[in-house]
This record gives sequence, C-alpha cells and structure tokens, in this order.
Amino acid sequence: MRTLSLVDCLELKFTGSILKEALCFGDVDNDGVSEFVVGNSDGELFIFKFDKCICRAFDLGCIAAVAVGDLLNIGRNFTVVITTEGYCHVFDVEDELKSPPEVVVTGSALGDSTAKNGVGGDGLRVIQQFHSQRIVANTKAIFLADVDDDGMIELVCGLTDRVLRTYKWNPNPILIAPTELVEGQQENPTFPHPAYEGRVQAINKWELTNQIGSIAPHAQGNLVSIIIGTGGGTVTRITEVRDPSRIREDMTSSSSTNPPTEIFGSVGCRLEMKDSISTTELQKQNVGGSDDQPGLNTIYSENISIKRYALNSSRMRNQNISTHVAGNIASHDGTDRDSYAVGTWDGTVMICKDDMIEWNLQLNKPVMTVQSFMGSAIFVDMEGPTYLINRRIDSKMQNCILRFYFEEQVAAFRVGLYGMRRTGGSSTPTNNDIGSENEIQNHKCFVYVTFQGDIYIYPNEFL
Repeated sequence: MRTLSLVDCLELKFTGSILKEALCFGDVDNDGVSEFVVGNSDGELFIFKFDKCICRAFDLGCIAAVAVGDLLNIGRNFTVVITTEGYCHVFDVEDELKSPPEVVVTGSALGDSTAKNGVGGDGLRVIQQFHSQRIVANTKAIFLADVDDDGMIELVCGLTDRVLRTYKWNPNPILIAPTELVEGQQENPTFPHPAYEGRVQAINKWELTNQIGSIAPHAQGNLVSIIIGTGGGTVTRITEVRDPSRIREDMTSSSSTNPPTEIFGSVGCRLEMKDSISTTELQKQNVGGSDDQPGLNTIYSENISIKRYALNSSRMRNQNISTHVAGNIASHDGTDRDSYAVGTWDGTVMICKDDMIEWNLQLNKPVMTVQSFMGSAIFVDMEGPTYLINRRIDSKMQNCILRFYFEEQVAAFRVGLYGMRRTGGSSTPTNNDIGSENEIQNHKCFVYVTFQGDIYIYPNEFL
C-alpha cells in the first residue's frame, strides 16, 4: 500500500448540514466546464464554479440527492434536486444565468433567505426551478442514465424503504404548432423548448429484501444496468432491454460456475424480491433452491433481468449491514470495465465481477461511500482515510492501492471532473494557479465536505 500526497487544495465555504448524496459534479450551464453542486438539509442549493459560488436556490425542502444530466432528452444538461419530503425540482441553470434578474436584494445572499428571483448585494445570483413535482418521499440516492435501452435518459431513485423506482420525463403531448414568421420577424430565442412543458412519470418499481445502501449505473457493452448495494454485502443487478435476446446472451455468458439468483420480469411490472422467492402476477418457474441455499428462480418474460449476488454475505456477522457499490471498475489489463466495487459498514472492501470476488481487503473503519472514476475504485471512511484502487497504474501489481489521509471527519465525498485554472504545461493546478486569470479547464478531483461546513477540492492526477 502506497501513500498518496495531495498538496494542492481549493477550499470553499458551505452553510448548513448535508446528506451524503446531496452533492455532485456536472456541467450545469452547458459551457463545457464542470461545476460543483451541493445542497443542505435547510433546502438551500449552491452551485460553485472554480473558487466561488455563482448562484443558489432555497426553500426547496431537505435536499436528499442532486444530479446533473439531460433529464428532458433535448441535448442539454439540467440540475435535478430530490428532497426527503418527496419533491423533484428541475433547474435550467444556463437559462437562469442568461436571463436578467427580476429583483435586486440588498445584503449578503448567502445569509439572507429572503432573496428570490434576483441577486444579492454581493452579486450572488438566486435561481428558480422551472418545474417542481411531488413524487415519493424518503429518497436517499439518485442518478441519471439510460437504463431501459431506449436511448432516453431516466431518473433512478433509491429509497430508504427498500424500494427502487425509475422515472422518465414525459413532455406535454399537446404542443402548439410553430407559427410562420412574418417577413422580417425574428424568432424569439428565449422561447422555451416544448419539452419544458412536461413532468416526470413513474416507469418501474422494485421492492428489495434488504435496505438499499447505494445505487449506481454499471455499463457493460451498450447496456447500462442498475446495481444496488443491499444489506449484508449483497448486490442486486437489474438490466432492462428492448431486445429480450440480449438478456439471454448476457445470462449465458456469465463467468460464474455458481449462477446467481435470476428473475425476469416485464416493463412496468412490480417485482418483490424475497430472498430466493419472488412474487408477481407473471408465471413463475422455480428451478431449485431453498431458504438457506437459494437456487435459480426464473420468471420468463420480455425485458427485465434481475440478478442477486450473495458474494461473501455468509461471512458477515451482521446480515443487515449497510452496503455501498460503484460500477465500471477496470480490469487488470484495461480491456474492459465490467467489474464493480463493494464496500460495507464493517470495513470490508471488494472488487467483483458478476458474483466472483476478484480482490478484497479488510479495513479498520466503516466504509462511508464507494465511488468509481475512469476505471478506478475509491473507498472513503468517515474518519477521512481514502483508498484509491487503480488496477492499471503499475504493471507489476494487479491492484495498486493508494491511501490518502484526509485529516477531518467526512460528511460527504465525491470524485469527478471540476473546472479549475492552471498555468504552463503542468497537468495539475498549483497554489499559484488558484486565482489566476487563465482559462478554466476540467481536472480530476476529490471533494470532501466536512461537518463544519468546509469544502476541500483536491486535484488528483492519479485517477
């Protein structure tokens, strides 16, 4: 195990307490450079670009999770905020920043919760969501990806009550036909896209056996699956396709000699996973298995495959212990990213492929979160130590482990691209670069949010 030294750091300030999924990196204003989005339990949303907060929103409710992506499927990014009360707020930050503010509020906007639809005295812009909708309460984690093989982005939500749901933006089917312009008349470029007049629509719902620790997308080939970390170090993988033969090919190509629990269901159905028993209105065929030793249970249908990987759950002292996952971990030779990372609250960390454990390690502290980035796996515990597993950094080692000591307790953590300034030919920003007027470029970064309201962003060339 090697020690990773990250000297350069960008420090930002943040107010309020944070839930660990209420932060993300993303290009919120569609300028090609990633920003940092973070929300607190008081309903305040902050968006940072480089070394300052460029805008905020408030009165949103207790923010549970945030994501940035093309929710409306029109070729531009939107910021999605989900609250614990069950509200879904969608922001078009690019449009909000371009349009003139309606009012100007005196005083500091960071400390003045009465500022709406304008800017504060310190120039901080206050933005408003263009869509708010009540969905379901108790959401704990979300992500945006095409998980049903239709070429459209879906919103995937993991709930605290063992339920996983998917949603899709449904534009208003009654669209006004464009009128012909009079000669010399110019089209209004600020007129909203017709897709803005819509709402998120529930697509699928799954009820799992144990509590959901985390959810993540896991791409294999052209398919994107949902992987869910469930209690006791187990992982559930859900794959939905339009061509049923692709599921069968995926099932027969499994490298495991002991097949995982297999379930098939149709689009829109409700599947309840009860260990080796699943209940649904569809016809069920039990191909062996018992309560103690689950076998292969299959429901024949069209589109959905559900696999449950027990991994080393039999060794867990607590079968309900929280489990976190991250997808698309690279192989040793870098030919694919079909593996996934698993971390549990008792300190067990693993890299797995299907139901085979390729590598594991026992840590002394609970794993707070597991992240993946460009084929690397990152495990973080609440005391600060961070473990970066890069399987390709050293050709002489199958798994190169880099440990970085963050010196404070961690409330939330993310890894991703963030826009920072740099000078010269250096690949990493330096302390002298921070505050310079050079062009902002995306850099690979760790970000830590502490319980004291501090945000630390570390550029990391080892990712």
